[in-house]
Amino acid sequence: MTENGCLQCPWHRAEFDVTDGSMVSGPKGVIFGFPPYSAVVAAVGRAVPLTTAQVEIVDGVIRLAH
Repeated sequence: MTENGCLQCPWHRAEFDVTDGSMVSGPKGVIFGFPPYSAVVAAVGRAVPLTTAQVEIVDGVIRLAH
């Protein structure tokens, strides 16, 4: 989680809103030394939000809610 409450991809550092899965900010930098790939990831992320799920915290562990 980032300071602004987003989930950040450890691979390309794009940030996603955890409430609805939308991309808040796109990939940072160049991926595999190929800038157009970053643009493709950003475009897909804006068009197709991540799937979201209800979660619960049990003993400090984040779990999918039943």
